[in-house]
Amino acid sequence: MTFRIPGSSIKIKNQMFQLVSDMKSCLWLFIFLFVFFQGCYCAAKFNNSGIEKFRSGDFEGALEDYNRAIKIDSDYPPAYYNRGILFLEWGDPFNAVKDFTRAVEIDPDYTLAYYNRASAYEDLGDYDSALRDHTKVIELEPDNANAYNNRGCLLVEEGNFEGAIRDFTYALRIKPDYATAYFNRGSAWRGLKEYRNAIQDFKKAMELDPAKREKAQAEIRFCESKIKDILLR
Repeated sequence: MTFRIPGSSIKIKNQMFQLVSDMKSCLWLFIFLFVFFQGCYCAAKFNNSGIEKFRSGDFEGALEDYNRAIKIDSDYPPAYYNRGILFLEWGDPFNAVKDFTRAVEIDPDYTLAYYNRASAYEDLGDYDSALRDHTKVIELEPDNANAYNNRGCLLVEEGNFEGAIRDFTYALRIKPDYATAYFNRGSAWRGLKEYRNAIQDFKKAMELDPAKREKAQAEIRFCESKIKDILLR
């Protein structure tokens, strides 16, 4: 004797339908992931090929590879970034800014894109935008001595010597042997007519980096002449 449970056959059919539906979903998910990762792999392959061509001086070939990477995956930030670097090398900061901007739109934490976009903005004479990008780099990487140094240079250009000295000092706290930051801080001290402080920093700069000796000595002579002028008044 058997007992039929009302609705059991419907339930079993529904379960079978759900199983088939789940299998179809898994298949579509697999296809999607396969296509997605295949696209990423191909984009990365052309991006890496572009980097190698760029390093060997084949800029046209590098540009072609970066373009192909972007065509394969229009949301692949490294290809935009590297093409931006290529445009900078070509002396085309306008298009470099466009590519770096696209890179940070896709990846808002892309520090290198902000860093190099700041350089492109400087080449375009847009110092306010460059300053914002250096500040963004510092927000993302508080221990980035180069970003403090570069922002300090922009502040010197603007005549904000006190702010520049603060940035150069931060850079030196992070990287105590940073000869360039010493030299630049010396220039900021000179802007404030703090010639003795400037001389100390210029001396430290050429001590750490002998290649800066000639420029540092010229700056020291200038500062010493100003000190003499003040003493003779």
